[in-house]
Amino acid sequence: MLFFLAAVLWWMIYDRYGRRPLTLSAQGSVGDIPDDTPPALVGFLLNSRMTTSRDLAATVMDLAARGLITISEQSESKSFFGKPYTKTRYILQLNRKAWQQRMAELMPFEQALVTFFFDDLFPGQDSFEMSALRKKSGQVRKFFSQWQKMVKEAALEKNYYETSSTRGMVLGLLVSGVVLILGVMSVILGQLWGIALVIEAIVLFVASFFIQHRTADGERAFVRWKALKSYLKKYQFRSLDKSSLLSRLDRYLVYGLVFGLYKKHYQQLTAPLGSGQEGGYLPWFVAHGGSGGVTPVSFSTSFSTMVTSMTSASGFGGGAAAGGGGGAGGGGGGAG
Repeated sequence: MLFFLAAVLWWMIYDRYGRRPLTLSAQGSVGDIPDDTPPALVGFLLNSRMTTSRDLAATVMDLAARGLITISEQSESKSFFGKPYTKTRYILQLNRKAWQQRMAELMPFEQALVTFFFDDLFPGQDSFEMSALRKKSGQVRKFFSQWQKMVKEAALEKNYYETSSTRGMVLGLLVSGVVLILGVMSVILGQLWGIALVIEAIVLFVASFFIQHRTADGERAFVRWKALKSYLKKYQFRSLDKSSLLSRLDRYLVYGLVFGLYKKHYQQLTAPLGSGQEGGYLPWFVAHGGSGGVTPVSFSTSFSTMVTSMTSASGFGGGAAAGGGGGAGGGGGGAG
């Protein structure tokens, strides 16, 4: 009797709080950028309300694309026991004048990131090596925890999620908790039917997380951004003509970090750049071309390696999609 009563009660909670809006198909071309939503908020929307190091790295890249930061590559020839190798560094340079003039345009979590890097972590400096973040991993982790909360606050203002559904999720979890306690007590008292209650409690616990859902506006945004993610990950951008791809290139590269694009994606996205064009389309990333100068191939390699360095140098590791499994790792000598 208790088993069925708990199931009915949980279903009543789901029926009241868990009903979702109709699923909508993506409108317009799936290759279009849906809007100018900051990448960290897109990550929050697509990743079930989680914020990862990919989102922070994408925010840095977005600020660079907006002219506030320059990312530059510097290579140095070295030798180890007579064996030559190239050490590559990536430098973040703040455009202090642009920052002071446009600070008010930024969202609080964007302002906090710039302030943390250039005023708190490296005070008195307008530039630093990405690899230096590893040496300050404790401070970076502490900041990242605070930064995640700031991103969440900004995302909640976008009304992506139905607030009442969160209440329903909590109620569902409470029901599962009560059922679990009763089940365990029954088993302790020798009532074998208590095992069924324990199993039910586990099922209800997991199912309760599915009560929380997006609003109609949140669902529309989710569908559009998910369509763009699929478009890029499946290399469908290769069907675009050169001018169309280049006009969207910087946005594709920024959001690609959130989407978890790999090295091959970045290489193919930047492949249409001819010699000398990188400065026109991506002035915020300065590649070092070596003795042969900057070529489309060397620029592509430099960019994909920079993405890996940015996501791995942060010091809080997990969530950097540009890494393993053929990710945007590899290439030149690695960040030093």
